[in-house]
Amino acid sequence: MRGLALLADSWSTDPPFKDDSGFGAAVAVYRQNIVQRYGKLAIEQGNPKEFSAWFRQHRAAMEAQPGQLSRYSPNMSGAGADLATGLFSALGF
Repeated sequence: MRGLALLADSWSTDPPFKDDSGFGAAVAVYRQNIVQRYGKLAIEQGNPKEFSAWFRQHRAAMEAQPGQLSRYSPNMSGAGADLATGLFSALGF
């Protein structure tokens, strides 16, 4: 999400192609749509204030279904989901 925000800002102020600064706004809208979708998903899943609390609450279910995380993240599945679970474990969540 941070990368999309940085891309939108840089493309708006210094586009890589002449006369394409308007594309920065499209990237910003795309990012905002993702944020809103995840916000709705967070509400459906109890909307905890801290990510670590959410992860502790859902960790067992995620680990029981490796590669099947679409319930928790519509954009995460397969190896990416397994990597994320391992990363959170390494960080102590």
